Amino acid sequence: MKSQRVIDALQEGSDCLQRQGIEKARSEAEFLLLYLLNCTQTHLYLNAEEWLHRDELFAFHGLIRRRSRHLPLQYLTGQSEFIGAEFLVNQETMIPRPETEMLVERALKKLRKRNPQLSTVVDVGTGCGNIAITLAKALPCRTFAIDISIGALRVAGRNAQDFGVDIIFLRGNLFAPLEKLGLEGKVDLVISNPPYIATGDFSALAPEVSRFEPRLALDGGEDGLEFYPPIIEGGALYLKRGGYLALEIGVGQADKVKEFIIRNGYFQYLETIKDYSGIDRVIISEKNG
Repeated sequence: MKSQRVIDALQEGSDCLQRQGIEKARSEAEFLLLYLLNCTQTHLYLNAEEWLHRDELFAFHGLIRRRSRHLPLQYLTGQSEFIGAEFLVNQETMIPRPETEMLVERALKKLRKRNPQLSTVVDVGTGCGNIAITLAKALPCRTFAIDISIGALRVAGRNAQDFGVDIIFLRGNLFAPLEKLGLEGKVDLVISNPPYIATGDFSALAPEVSRFEPRLALDGGEDGLEFYPPIIEGGALYLKRGGYLALEIGVGQADKVKEFIIRNGYFQYLETIKDYSGIDRVIISEKNG
């Protein structure tokens, strides 16, 4: 492989991504080169005429090839930002979204208001652990994080270790791992970003999502609502009186999820929070006893 100047490699990488339909080809090629060289944008352009070492160029071309197949940037770097912190991710875990930041921030606000002392939190479908770990970093709590995927739990465990927080990770479906722990009526917060994409909608998703993110973490069944009734039922069982159920929801799902909550009969004070696009994205309710 012939050597190349920084500026030429950047242009070639950008052109390759553009041909494959990557929308922000130039900025993504630049991001990958910055990641590879571990330098600032200023340093990169001040040294644009310098020659890349052959091993650097080989590695850069490899990253560009993989991104051109629509593998998400977060899986290429192994990291994803969530509320200002970098979490390890891989293809066993869904990539954290900005909408989920709203879920966590609003839940934190509720918990701080209700119980400034030790809280008990259950995160259903923890993925890379971003929700549970952010909560554990922000306030004193005993945190249980559940996922059915052993691969996701391995990633979440590494993240918890890196952030220096104690999380009790449990493998199983929904609330099943809690059945023998005696937590009924003792939990302050049940929080979940469950799978909520309707099965028939997968063909319309961006290839970054449909090809590479774990289907297990995304597919919410025929109507996208499969997991809400059992999570609401579990919340009613495990939450103490005045405890909170915090759920992320998909586009157009607010009315139906609120109907599930009301029908359950154990919750009051339904609050719906819109995302940055004005879409109902988070529902928080309080157990009424």
